[in-house]
Amino acid sequence: MRTIKLNRLSSLILLFISVLINSIHSQSIFDSGFGNNGIVIPPIKSLNSGSWSLSIQSDKKIFIAGWAYTDEETPSDISISRIFENGEPDTAFNSNGLFSIGNSTWEDAYSSTIQPDGKILVAGRFYNGRSWDFLLVRFNEDGSLDTTFAQKGYATKDFGKDDRAFSVDIQSDGKILLCGFAERFNWDFAIARFNTDGSIDTTFGEKGSTILNIGSYNDVAFSIKAQQDGKIIVCGWTYIFGSWDFALVRLNADGSLDKTFGSTGIVTTDYHHLYNTSHSIAIQSDGKYVAAGYTEKPDSPDSDIMLVRYNTDGTIDKSFGNEGIVLADYKDANDFAWVVKTDKYDKLVVGGNVTINASKILQVARFNSDGSPDLSFGENGILVTQIFGFDEECRDLLIQPDGKILLTGYFSDRRNTKAFIIRLTNPYNSINSKTEILSNNFPNPFNTFTKIIYVIPTYLAEDKKFLSVNIKVYDILGREIETLVNDFQEPGLYQVQFPSFTQSSELSSGIYFYRIDINGISNVKKMLLIR
Repeated sequence: MRTIKLNRLSSLILLFISVLINSIHSQSIFDSGFGNNGIVIPPIKSLNSGSWSLSIQSDKKIFIAGWAYTDEETPSDISISRIFENGEPDTAFNSNGLFSIGNSTWEDAYSSTIQPDGKILVAGRFYNGRSWDFLLVRFNEDGSLDTTFAQKGYATKDFGKDDRAFSVDIQSDGKILLCGFAERFNWDFAIARFNTDGSIDTTFGEKGSTILNIGSYNDVAFSIKAQQDGKIIVCGWTYIFGSWDFALVRLNADGSLDKTFGSTGIVTTDYHHLYNTSHSIAIQSDGKYVAAGYTEKPDSPDSDIMLVRYNTDGTIDKSFGNEGIVLADYKDANDFAWVVKTDKYDKLVVGGNVTINASKILQVARFNSDGSPDLSFGENGILVTQIFGFDEECRDLLIQPDGKILLTGYFSDRRNTKAFIIRLTNPYNSINSKTEILSNNFPNPFNTFTKIIYVIPTYLAEDKKFLSVNIKVYDILGREIETLVNDFQEPGLYQVQFPSFTQSSELSSGIYFYRIDINGISNVKKMLLIR
């Protein structure tokens, strides 16, 4: 009998898996056909600028919006820029990258979207001389102000004190939704709706807006989505007696609370009574909601990315991650998520930053539809890359129709802050380049357990989101030993352990075969167990 020491075996397995996975995405993930090796610094004529929002036009041009200022004592402007698909600046669009409502006025942009007619909506905040208001600006396709909108090109909503709009979306009827917070005694969820001409929609809520006090202190709405059925989903965070919690609100089309969501139209999620804030929401193809943000960990000084998936009735989907919650941590550092998006296969892409040695570094994480990490992406599903050398934050991302990923945000050189746009290659390219759907297991021979890695390429999926995947293990006589996988999975890279059951010690030494079946495609490989 031959015995392999467990610690040495584990090290070998981890090394093999690392080498195999690294070979799958060994090509640079940055798109060399975009800007300077995948990076663009937009030409905004200001000492400091930052981008909070990305939108793609029908002609594939890329629009970004954010803020710009000279120093903290001078008024800020909205920054708007447009680049061509290859990253070259569109010099015909707003040559200096700045927009201001008037001389010495203060305004910032946090969100943008493109109307079906090509006009551009930008949402943020405007200082009226006494306090901040919701701001909604509309630009023509050439970057000029659309003065047919609210008769002056922009609309504001004043709730009384300091207010801020963080997100904008367009309903199927063309009406425009904003969400953020309104300051009354504390900050409260605030949602406003505008007609297509820029006037406030007085049929919505109370004279065009809905304000919700959720917790015992501040409530902030960060992300809004208009559903196809006319309902409106909003996510953010709330403070409830010592705990910061994820908060979701669903409204009916008239702005009233949808009481089929939860029991009141409001759902909050407390994780270990700690600091949990949600900043973005995505809707998967089955209508389920995924909220992304971050949380502190019990008995730990660092924070993690946190995802929570909800059923359409507001209950937590316990089939996702660990009882409905996914935590992502990069090397025990502080992880933070600002945005989450879904792709055509319901994978989740999360953008934010991780803090290492007091410096913020760009972070992008990718998850399978069930919340497990996408092993084909970055390191165990997380890409951390320090591009500019100093503080970097991803504030928004988009997945292009061709699968490439656009990121935007800002970085600091310790003197000034600058906006950036980055484009990553299509993550599915790495798995589609594999010649076999089933890899050799490792270790082989094995003594206690072995890992099997397999790939589901997108060309097998065709128009399907999920494929039936079956992996079984047989002994040399053809008797079935174990079913390792019997599930529907989206394209990606996966690994499974054999044996997976607790009675593995009962297996005899000998030759075993493992077979994979995906959408009518099969492959068989051999492994040797030595006791």
